[in-house]
Amino acid sequence: ILILTTLVGGTLTANAQVITHGDRKAHTDASAMSPTNRKIMTLGDRWWNWALGIDTSKVGNPFTDTSGEFCDLGKQKGNLLFLVGTAGEFTQGGVTGGHTGDVRTCNTPIPRGTNLFFPLFNTECSELESLEFPCAPLPACQIAPVEEEQLRACAIDLVNHVDVDSLKVTIDGVPSNHLVQRVQSGPGGFQLTVVPNNPFITALDSPLNVDEPTTTPSVSDGYWVLLKATSLRPGAHTISFGAVAEFPEFDFEFRTEVTYNLVVK
Repeated sequence: ILILTTLVGGTLTANAQVITHGDRKAHTDASAMSPTNRKIMTLGDRWWNWALGIDTSKVGNPFTDTSGEFCDLGKQKGNLLFLVGTAGEFTQGGVTGGHTGDVRTCNTPIPRGTNLFFPLFNTECSELESLEFPCAPLPACQIAPVEEEQLRACAIDLVNHVDVDSLKVTIDGVPSNHLVQRVQSGPGGFQLTVVPNNPFITALDSPLNVDEPTTTPSVSDGYWVLLKATSLRPGAHTISFGAVAEFPEFDFEFRTEVTYNLVVK
């Protein structure tokens, strides 16, 4: 699944490795030694379970929200709010489709002390989706049965297509890419539960178009921001983030950008 949830690029710990992909370089925290990265790693997998656990027939779709109507859907226990990107705009073979650039004005104030967590660009690869891996040409994705190694290779390959120069986070007009970290699921991956009518069903025959809640092994990768509550004083704030991913082997480019207007009270 390719969720160019809008966003991606930045600062990592001293333990970061460099994974090369063609002429691209991307950083990933392989050892996850710092408490901050361990927390973000856990939150990233939790974000995916939340996102694929949304039944849009009952509560709406935050990814296609063009007004801010569904800001509250991301509220989590523990003074945490998940934000999302857009459905995204793409160009393939000279044809452009989709949309991006949504501006969401959250109607409900965010309680003071709330941390914000959002992906600039993120993805997950699961056993449920293994027959449709975008990285199927990779030898690692052709080995059966699907193991964590193949799921991880798929996720890494997708995120390595991000143009790191396109990663953008601004907070109240101030560039804030220093807050971005690329983090993968920890060893063993995680268990992902997919529900019917989730936001990522793009076709009736999609493997994510399940009839009942389905749990599957998965590995996530992406660029994330954990914006601490202390960073946002009471009052109005504007947060924008986005990214571009390029897949020249498929003549495909994905763009996503979103702006949130919110009030901390």
